[in-house]
Formats: sequence, C-alpha cells, structure tokens
Amino acid sequence: MIYDIIDLTNWKKKPQILRELRNAGVVMTERKFRKLVEVNNKGFKEHIQGVKFIAHSNSLGYIATTDEEVIKSSIEDNKKRALTQLKIVSDTYRALGENVNFNLEME
Repeated sequence: MIYDIIDLTNWKKKPQILRELRNAGVVMTERKFRKLVEVNNKGFKEHIQGVKFIAHSNSLGYIATTDEEVIKSSIEDNKKRALTQLKIVSDTYRALGENVNFNLEME
C-alpha cells in the first residue's frame, strides 16, 4: 500500500505525495498514482483486511482513511463528475441529431 511507504494520515496534495514517493525511491507519474489509488480502493471495497480507502478532496488532496464521512464526501465528488460526463455525452449526441436515453437511478 502507498500509505505503507509515505504517511497519508493527514491530507496531502498530489505534488507532495509524488515528491515523498520519489524521495523514498518510488518514481511514478500522476496517471500511475491515480491507478494505484484506484487499485487500493478496490481492495477496500473487497473488504481486504487492513486496507484503507484513499479519499480525495479538490481542496485538500488525498488521505488514507476508514472514516465513513470522509469516504462518502470523496465518492460524492466522483458521482458529480460522472453525472457531468454523462451530460456532456448526452448533449453531444443530441447535437449530432441522435436520440440517446440514459436511465439513472438517483438516491
């Protein structure tokens, strides 16, 4: 886990995380970092013992946590991004004169 290499008990921005990883001998791109977060969080969702969720915040950065409220806030941001992308797809298809229906179940 990335938080076994660097301390993510407090919020850190991506440049700081990448710098600390580089200082620990682990060089990675931003894309690779995002993939690492994705793989880590998959382990959390599969209830692998000891795996923490790496939450993100637009203003605070990243943190490894098991705090339910922090995790919910992070995934709400993901939901907003997903809905924005679906709206862009729908509007573009509409502009092309095609009829596309997206059925979304919203809570």
